[in-house]
Amino acid sequence: MPGQRENTDGSDEDSVSAAVESVVGAYVATYVSTVGVRPRPYVVQRVRRDAAALLAAGRDALFLERLAADLAVQGWEDLVKHVSKNQPKAGSGRSAGGAERCADHPARYRVGCLDCAMAVPV
Repeated sequence: MPGQRENTDGSDEDSVSAAVESVVGAYVATYVSTVGVRPRPYVVQRVRRDAAALLAAGRDALFLERLAADLAVQGWEDLVKHVSKNQPKAGSGRSAGGAERCADHPARYRVGCLDCAMAVPV
């Protein structure tokens, strides 16, 4: 029916929501350990809004968590601006932890892509 939302299981929304909260959690935990108090609620909401927008645009959650933590250490509040100034470097296709990125799906690690994971020899 027009105007009504299609009934889905919400698993995509749940995973995005969990990723947003993970990014916000990284910001809050680092802020508390750095400053000694919780960040102001409006700042947490801004980071949450920015994280949701960046994740919706296809940004990697682990990359955003790292930048959110750095944002807190610096005392900054604008995650979108911080991301724009800290683009992932093109290179070997490996993360800092050494996990290999999928060439067909650069936003994911090979183990996150079923097609690529099935192609990797065991």
